[in-house]
Formats: sequence, structure tokens, C-alpha cells
Amino acid sequence: MINDESHPISIPQLVREAPFPVYGLIGNLLELAVCSVSWGSSNTRCSSVGFTYSSPLYPDERDNIEIDSTDASQSDIVYDPKDAFGNPLFDLDARLFQCYHLSDSVRKQAGSPQVVEGTWTIAQVAFTGEIRHWS
Repeated sequence: MINDESHPISIPQLVREAPFPVYGLIGNLLELAVCSVSWGSSNTRCSSVGFTYSSPLYPDERDNIEIDSTDASQSDIVYDPKDAFGNPLFDLDARLFQCYHLSDSVRKQAGSPQVVEGTWTIAQVAFTGEIRHWS
């Protein structure tokens, strides 16, 4: 895909050309709007597509929700990376709180997230995932 001033990205074309299912939100769910799109490639082949959404509920923070679709056939993709002792390399919760510039005291008050892990089917394609949310 070419993306420059003379060849702007076409989201429908990007989705059509991806060799794997691409997920995103349809309609105006919770008034979320796409504020950016990203994609990755491996050997000139599209390997990931991501959409970032913004919400009018949080006007000071542009990126509120991100949905990434990745080609599962890529052998070099690492999910939930861990060190030699089995500890996570990234604290996903801390990254979220840093993104929204929230203090440690706010994080303590929020507590641990509710985590839902499972297998879902969208458009007859099964996938596994994790949803984290705080009340």
C-alpha cells in the first residue's frame, strides 16, 4: 500500500487487500470515530491492520480504543511475551494508565481490571482474545 500526499490510504482497499480477516467497529457505536489507521507488512505482504478510535467522552485524549488485526499465519508474531522465568515483559495495565496520564494513586483506586478471556466468532471466523476493563 502506498500512503503519501499523492496516494492517500483507502481504508476499504486496505481491508479488501489484507490476506486475513480485518476487524473494526461498524456504525457509530458509542459515538466512536476512527482517528487513525495503521498497517504493517512483512516481505511486501500486509501482516497487520489497526484502527484507533476517539470518543467525545474524552476530548483531551485522542486515542481511546485500538483494534488490531494481525495475520495469524506469520510465524514471527509474539503474543503476551514472557521472560525466561515466565513473567510478562510488558505490564499492559501500566501502559494504559500511562497513556491516559493517570497517577499511581488513581491506578490503586481503580484496582485490577476484570479480564475476560475466550474464543469468539465474528463473520464465521473464530479467534481467541482478552478483554480488560475497569468499572
